Parts: sequence; structure tokens; C-alpha cells
Amino acid sequence: MGDGKTAVVRQSNMIRILELGNEVNSIDELIQRVFLDFRDNVNNSDWLSERVILTLLNDSVAKINEKLTNMMSALPEIYHCINTTLSDEDAAHFTLQNS
Repeated sequence: MGDGKTAVVRQSNMIRILELGNEVNSIDELIQRVFLDFRDNVNNSDWLSERVILTLLNDSVAKINEKLTNMMSALPEIYHCINTTLSDEDAAHFTLQNS
């Protein structure tokens, strides 16, 4: 773009960006291409950090996360959040800014 080699669509004064990826027909195919061997590498943080799926909508993110979570072999854990302390003395160590 900056060097003037990218084609410009003259009628609309827009820049035509080259294809950046490969088309897929489903979320499952997308996951398979990006996270090949996911089950074998799910605990490998280096491997995971080299992969990303960008979406425009949070709904799409939720669907992809749900599918990936369902592929994990570990049992799910539920974490609960509380906004109180067990004793008044502990409250001095936990301010509202930390919540």
C-alpha cells in the first residue's frame, strides 16, 4: 500500500487488499486448520500462543471457544467469585480498586 504497488479500485477510491487467508466452510473446518492436533497440544502454551482466530463478533468467539472447550479431555471446573471478605480485618488488604 505504502509503496504504490497495491491495486486501487478507481470507481470507489478503495484499496483492494490481497487475500489474507484460506476460505473454510464451517467453524469445525476453521478450528481443524488453525488448531491441528489440538488435543495433543492443548497444554503446550508455546504452541497455543502461535495460533489465533480473529472474528468480528463476540458470538462467533463464544461458539469457537465452546467447541474448543468441548474438545478438551479434562473435566470442567466451576469457579465462584465473591466480593466480600471472611473477616473485617481482611477487608483492609483488599480494596475496591482490586475487585
